[in-house]
Amino acid sequence: MPSNAATLTELLIRERPALLRRVQRILGGDSGAEDVIQAVWFKARGVDNQQCIDNPRAYLYRLAINLATDHGRESTRRNRLLAEHYLWQEEDEVS
Repeated sequence: MPSNAATLTELLIRERPALLRRVQRILGGDSGAEDVIQAVWFKARGVDNQQCIDNPRAYLYRLAINLATDHGRESTRRNRLLAEHYLWQEEDEVS
């Protein structure tokens, strides 16, 4: 019986185009989608065999959705912080 990591990696290779499209929809475009898929691969490779994964496909998609959501939130947060930083810089220059 193949390990969870091997099963998820094989599935990721097969499902990659569909996973990439799903991640792109979540992120609203291409920005960061490849990074998320790479993060999915790293996470999938690290899954241990302590518990059997009943539905590897659902597990893989849930992992991708969660990582894409986290990536989108982080990107929004980073953009907000950068915008605030530049606003402060402009205020300092005007003063």
